[in-house]
Amino acid sequence: MAGLASALMGVTFAPGTAAANDFEGGPQEEIDRTWTNGLVYLPDGDGGHIKQTISAFEAAGATLPEGVGPTLPTIVQLHGCDGLGSVPKRSAIIFSSAGYAVFLPDSFAREHKPTSCNPLIPRGSLHREVLGWRQAEADNALTNVRKFDWVQPENIFMAGHSEGAITTATYVGQPVAGRIIEGWPCHAGWEEYIGLNSPKDEPVLALYGENDPWFPDPIFDGHCGDFMDEHTQGTSVVYTSPDRLHDDHYLLYVKKVQDIVFAFLDEHKTPQQ
Repeated sequence: MAGLASALMGVTFAPGTAAANDFEGGPQEEIDRTWTNGLVYLPDGDGGHIKQTISAFEAAGATLPEGVGPTLPTIVQLHGCDGLGSVPKRSAIIFSSAGYAVFLPDSFAREHKPTSCNPLIPRGSLHREVLGWRQAEADNALTNVRKFDWVQPENIFMAGHSEGAITTATYVGQPVAGRIIEGWPCHAGWEEYIGLNSPKDEPVLALYGENDPWFPDPIFDGHCGDFMDEHTQGTSVVYTSPDRLHDDHYLLYVKKVQDIVFAFLDEHKTPQQ
């Protein structure tokens, strides 16, 4: 994964202004498409996972696999700027194999989807208003997962990587059991991208490589811990040289990071009767 991280760099913040309504999520039918065309990963009861599209899962009755449940803790997982590629799918497998239901809305299911990054150059920040779109998609996903009677409502977490991490950090809306922010320093050149918008008592775990190649500009200097002074349950983990993760963008593939994440989840899950 170090090779992937070293290929992802060059995020800049383009000048310009945007009207307030540009930061909304767009038509509801577009937001709904990101849900129905998304993915769900469920534990299979034997340490593995089952993957389906959310539309197929709902069409089949939205029930858990035989021998799993009767209820599950749940993660709404938000992908990066290049969509549902290998990184979010790998993370979903890690979470679902450990006993979580994982729902991944697909921002690219929109019929109108402006490009927000080009990972091949690479370059980000091509669509400033995407943050409002992603926040609306996250809120819609949280609403939808609460409709399933097997979801533990007090154990719904939000996790995001890269652009999904920005969304996770800045989302304002429904309460969650905790937020996991991976690959984002919470510092930026656009004001609506900066900091943490979670309630002060909501658990937050931020994971970041100090020399993350996506964020070389000085405006990104720092990490999410800089905004946790008033958070009663906030933790920021920053990997610095010579740790091999100091220049990685994706971190969850390493077991020691998984251990930190699952310790966070275990600490903030409400025990079930």
